[in-house]
Amino acid sequence: MHHLRPQFYYLASGLFNQPDAERIATLHQLVTDILAKNTLDNAFHTSLKQLETVLHYDDDMQPEYSRLFVLATPRVEAQPFGSYWLEENKQLMGETTVEIKKMMAEYGIVVTEQSGFLPDHITIELEFMAFLVNSHNDISQSHRSILLKKHLSCWIPPFLETLRQQHPSPFYVASSDFLTLLLKWDLANP
Repeated sequence: MHHLRPQFYYLASGLFNQPDAERIATLHQLVTDILAKNTLDNAFHTSLKQLETVLHYDDDMQPEYSRLFVLATPRVEAQPFGSYWLEENKQLMGETTVEIKKMMAEYGIVVTEQSGFLPDHITIELEFMAFLVNSHNDISQSHRSILLKKHLSCWIPPFLETLRQQHPSPFYVASSDFLTLLLKWDLANP
């Protein structure tokens, strides 16, 4: 299953990105392709089958994304930024954001303002992890370990717990379950 790690992180990144019909269709195809490999343990097989059933674009996905991550009132509870969860005063663009930004810059990766994302947005961090997992050198493996142990495994569990408390749609329940499983598996299988 180690060979599927990049696809798993790419999938997780897409699940928490702003949904549109093309992205959801691409993610559904990725899940179908992974399931066809028959090299999964039972937990991943079950989680991916659950995702497969909810990975169909509908008009409720965009408003749900906005409700959970952008426009919630009085404030967004499930902030999709690592710095919110890792910084003492829950500030965005803190030291942890700068650390991720510097790590990415070592590979020539820059998150532009036009993207609408910060370097520590869940989508960006998970996509960066997919990149690092796919790079097979000592430096990228060291960065992968830092990203997993100092960032993702520290802030994503409380983020997902808070997300679950917002009574999300089945799509985000399945997405949260998959990401929880992926992080636990990755920590146990370096």
